[in-house]
Amino acid sequence: MAANDPETPDEWQSAADSADFLLLIDSARQYGLLEGGPEVNVVRCVAILERAADQGVFPTPLDRRRAWVARWLLRQRRALGISQQTIADQVRLPQPIISLIERGRRDISAAEWERLNAALEQLRKEHGL
Repeated sequence: MAANDPETPDEWQSAADSADFLLLIDSARQYGLLEGGPEVNVVRCVAILERAADQGVFPTPLDRRRAWVARWLLRQRRALGISQQTIADQVRLPQPIISLIERGRRDISAAEWERLNAALEQLRKEHGL
């Protein structure tokens, strides 16, 4: 943890929203939509968003939250080398729902996120990770 990392859930939410916003600014700059200003620390933004996601904190806007949940789930599933069906069985959701979540097409409730996170933690233990 860096010395200036967020500590409370509210601070993590603010950091995730800020990092997500800065990545949008960086994209705008890359496409010539914005000029000047300080450079965005993309690596730090992504690190904050990934660490926040591991705690169940995602950017507030729905479309951005879906995108980061999708990225988080796909990263977790691939790290474990498991199929969508395996995680679907563990979470008690149909595999097509897992697919929609991974593609950023469906939001998940707090209860679904908790089940998903618990299932992934159990699978990590089973895989010795």
